[in-house]
Amino acid sequence: MGGISASDYYGINQPLTAELTNKGIRTIVAIYNQQDVFYGYAYEAIVTGFVAEIQFRVGIVNQTFAGIDFVRHSEHATLGGVIINALRQNLAGRPANLSGVQAAFIAAVVTRSAGSVTYDRIIPAIEAMTLHYSANID
Repeated sequence: MGGISASDYYGINQPLTAELTNKGIRTIVAIYNQQDVFYGYAYEAIVTGFVAEIQFRVGIVNQTFAGIDFVRHSEHATLGGVIINALRQNLAGRPANLSGVQAAFIAAVVTRSAGSVTYDRIIPAIEAMTLHYSANID
């Protein structure tokens, strides 16, 4: 994700707070290059969508979303899947904040109503990721 190669970078698992786990975040990895320079964070979350659990990963580098990867989900293509596809296709390269997330939806001409349960679970997790990132970068 985001051009991270295992040979060029390494990660260190970060501690989770109750606030983060309450939003579905299960893993945070700080990523460093081989010269021990901080590169960014990779997050993994599991939230409950309309149908079943949604597992996804988000990378944030230089205050920008490096990308989002949906590991698994069972959302309906015309409901929650619309939200998932909008994020998958339009989040990378946007500022790592809620305005960046909303811009991804605007670019895809998608509103919350396309999959409100899915939206209401994924977006708070991404918001928590961006707040963690902002609070922990130098």
